[in-house]
Amino acid sequence: MNKLREKLAESNHDFRATTEIFPSINVDKIASSLQLDETAEENGRNNSPPTSARNFDALERAIVERIQDEQKAAHQTVEDNLQLFSERLASSTYVGRKIFAMPHCRTSGRMSARLAAGVLI
Repeated sequence: MNKLREKLAESNHDFRATTEIFPSINVDKIASSLQLDETAEENGRNNSPPTSARNFDALERAIVERIQDEQKAAHQTVEDNLQLFSERLASSTYVGRKIFAMPHCRTSGRMSARLAAGVLI
């Protein structure tokens, strides 16, 4: 029952929960999911890869791939947010022009600046 509870409590992503846009990678979670400790011990007993090896072994490639996947996901997040902010800014500028062009609509300069900056959207 405890194993089931732990499994349900696990996060489904490889980063620490935070309010930061680019959260830190949860190294312990990645190590656990790739079974780094077990595989490293086994590789050490087998002297694999040899000290003269020039290329990464399977475990090292898996680590690099996981970090690259996280990098790609972070890049996509930036792209998505830039697109969203661009759309919001374009929308707020258009809405702002329409509102301020109406003769019966009176807003303070502060309100118009906030609206133009997309704060109220």
